[in-house]
Amino acid sequence: SWTAFHAGTNRLADIAYWRAVKKAGMDRIVVNDHESGWRDGNESFTFRTKTAPKKGGDKGQYDYARVMIDELGYLYGPYNNFTDYAPVNGFWSLDNAARRSDGNLIHAWNRCYSPKAGWAVGMCALLAPEIQRKFNFNTAYCDVHTCVTPWNRVDYDARSPDAGKFSAVLGAYAQIMLLQKKAWKGPVY
Repeated sequence: SWTAFHAGTNRLADIAYWRAVKKAGMDRIVVNDHESGWRDGNESFTFRTKTAPKKGGDKGQYDYARVMIDELGYLYGPYNNFTDYAPVNGFWSLDNAARRSDGNLIHAWNRCYSPKAGWAVGMCALLAPEIQRKFNFNTAYCDVHTCVTPWNRVDYDARSPDAGKFSAVLGAYAQIMLLQKKAWKGPVY
C-alpha cells in the first residue's frame, strides 16, 4: 500500500491524477487532503464543516469523495485537527483559547492558538459526525495531535478543569483520536 498526503488544488485535475494512478495498478492507497480541502486562501482550516468554495464547496467535496472511495476504492478523507484555533474561525472565542502560566495565549500554527483541551474534545464530538454526515469519508488525517508534546499545550487558565496538568491535554488528544476513528469508521492518521 501507499499513503499520499495530497494538497489538492483543482478537483477535476485531482480526479484525473488519481484515475491515472489507479490505471497504473495502484489499488491500495490511503489519500488524505491537506488544509487545501477546507480553504482557498488564508481562511481558517480547522474547526469547520464547510469546504473550500473554489474547489466546488460541499458538493464538490462530496462528489470528489465519491470518486475516491466509491469509484477508485481508496481510503480517502480530510485533513483536520483540534489543536490549531484561529481568531478568523466562526467558532472563535477568547474564552476557548488555552493560556500559558503568565496568562498569554499559547501560540500554535501560523496565526493560530491552542484551544482549551476539553473544549476541543467537545468540538470534535460535534463536528466530526457532521462532517461525516455531509461527506461520508472512510479515513482522516488528524494532524498535530501526535507531533506536538502535550506539555507544550497545557492550559493554565484557572477556569479550566485540570488547569496546569499535561495529563488533561494527553487525555483530550486520546479522546479526539477515538472520536475520529468512530466518526470515519476507519483509520485515523
